[in-house]
Amino acid sequence: MKKAFESVDSSEIKNLSSYYDKLYDLYNKNKYKHISALATIYIARLENENYNNKSVAILQEYLFSCEKWTYYEVRLSNNSIFYMINLP
Repeated sequence: MKKAFESVDSSEIKNLSSYYDKLYDLYNKNKYKHISALATIYIARLENENYNNKSVAILQEYLFSCEKWTYYEVRLSNNSIFYMINLP
């Protein structure tokens, strides 16, 4: 996703978002839901649209509910923090 975001390829990020939505539906693992939510936020940024509050809420709820953070939570926070504090 990083490569697609840096090359301003919103169609690739949309594909990734759909892919991770399907993985979440199949395996019910939160990491897939988180990646899809982050992708949705990135798409909005690339297309100069408002962020999807539902996607931001998914990430906020998860991060704020974690008592102990691992590398995963730190990375997720680093990749989403500016979207969480700059809601439209």
